[in-house]
Amino acid sequence: MHKAAIKPERRLPALAISHGIGIGRVVFLHGENQRFFRIDLDPSQVETELERFRSAVDECSRQLRSLSTPEHADPNQPVSGIFGVHLLIIEESSLIAKIESAIRDRQVNSEWALKIVSDQYIERQEKVADPSFREKFLDIEDVSRRILTVLNGSPSKAQLTYSGAVVVARELRPSTILDLKKNLPAALITERGGWTSHASILAREFGIPMVSGLRSVDHKLSHGDH
Repeated sequence: MHKAAIKPERRLPALAISHGIGIGRVVFLHGENQRFFRIDLDPSQVETELERFRSAVDECSRQLRSLSTPEHADPNQPVSGIFGVHLLIIEESSLIAKIESAIRDRQVNSEWALKIVSDQYIERQEKVADPSFREKFLDIEDVSRRILTVLNGSPSKAQLTYSGAVVVARELRPSTILDLKKNLPAALITERGGWTSHASILAREFGIPMVSGLRSVDHKLSHGDH
């Protein structure tokens, strides 16, 4: 009686990232609520803004140190290694120093300086010829979003019903995989992300079935599809 409402089975080509079969309703990953915004500072406000930024960076370092060396965890496991890389981006790369320079030289707020510098890093990384290194731009983006979340003072509250769902996204960052794991999704589908990306490594580590490379995913799948 309801046959007209049932969609026929379709097979869509994609790259297998994490083995397994996941069956569930399609749920598109909710976007980040945080937004970059610009505030022009008076010269007298710059040092206070730098202190605000450094405080946020210190908090992010604390979070990443905890994630990279969790109690009783094997430091050789992917979770520790991936967030250890994020900690190195904060503590050893030139990223933080350049953001501080942008705050000082352009006299803008931390959020806008973070956007200016991280966009430059991401654009440069996306042009790398080797795909396995090119995808590391997601790690820079992940670190930037972590700092932005701390600066904004509250994490994203976007919580759809991911439990038992096939979660669909353009791309996934390692921190997003860690958050999704808590909701026990049935599977993950992304447009971007290869075998060696950190998000892919975590999907395999957590045993979440995942495929990638499904182009124009929002045109091929609809929210609620089985």
